[in-house]
Amino acid sequence: LPKMRENTSTVGQELELVRAYLNILQMRMGTRLEFSIAAPDDLLNKSFPPMMLPSLVENAIKHGLEPVREGGRIDVQVQRIVSPQGDRIVIDVRDTGKGLVATAPQMGGGVGLSNLRERLTAIYGENARFKLESNTPRGVIATIDIPTEAPSAPGTAMAAAALATPPLEPAPTTGWGKAVHLTSKSHSMWARVVSRTFVVLMVTLCAVFLLALLSLYTGWMPVQVGDLQLDGVEGMALGSVGLLVAFGVLALAILVVVAVMYGLGFLFAALLILIPAAILISLFPVVSPFIVIGLAIYWFSKHKAHSKGKRPF
Repeated sequence: LPKMRENTSTVGQELELVRAYLNILQMRMGTRLEFSIAAPDDLLNKSFPPMMLPSLVENAIKHGLEPVREGGRIDVQVQRIVSPQGDRIVIDVRDTGKGLVATAPQMGGGVGLSNLRERLTAIYGENARFKLESNTPRGVIATIDIPTEAPSAPGTAMAAAALATPPLEPAPTTGWGKAVHLTSKSHSMWARVVSRTFVVLMVTLCAVFLLALLSLYTGWMPVQVGDLQLDGVEGMALGSVGLLVAFGVLALAILVVVAVMYGLGFLFAALLILIPAAILISLFPVVSPFIVIGLAIYWFSKHKAHSKGKRPF
């Protein structure tokens, strides 16, 4: 995979990718796919545009061999051709698939092959050729013909840009791929919901605790042990300890529930909200309206902030 993102490549590296790709496909297609790769050693380190050769092989498999029940054969051959203009590298990708007439309408309207020609022209100008012809007795021969030496200035910048691997579009997932993708997105969304709910519940619990302390110190909440009502410093001290214990227990309960909810997912979503709220309301029924109002204010403020953050189209 790292090699697929490099800006430059060689004949040897591209043949490596092709071999790895065909080995993987052979595991899936079995005896329906045979292949051979042949190249002289002295050409392996020559510069070559990345991902062109794998694209031709993929096209031959997809539109040539896979539609044929018995499959077929892919032969990749690299050779050096001596010409008056200088030595050249000629790479043939031969398949025994459906053939040129049958496959031509299926090649994405020729967009992929057109892009390949444009990249070759951007790199080598008129000094590169690409052609398709029928194979014998059946199939297609795709040929790339380029000079053995990489282009030099003044077209170096343009050549470097054209040599760069085109951005790979994410392949549409199917089956388990879709399930994994959906699970990943759902988990991320669920984590945000749980974390924000935990913050809301803890803020609400702190507010209730402060209100209870205020009620205790102002005398609105008397401290009673059995039939004995405690007043003054003794009552405030005992009441404060009781409130602190209650706060700790409730905070721990919220933490446990949130942790369980995060692990178990959507099944117990209602418990995350209802159980802590029910505990708070049962202990402090007087402050139940404040809990509802606090949650409502928080929701509206977040909703308003989110709406303002949206950019107009």
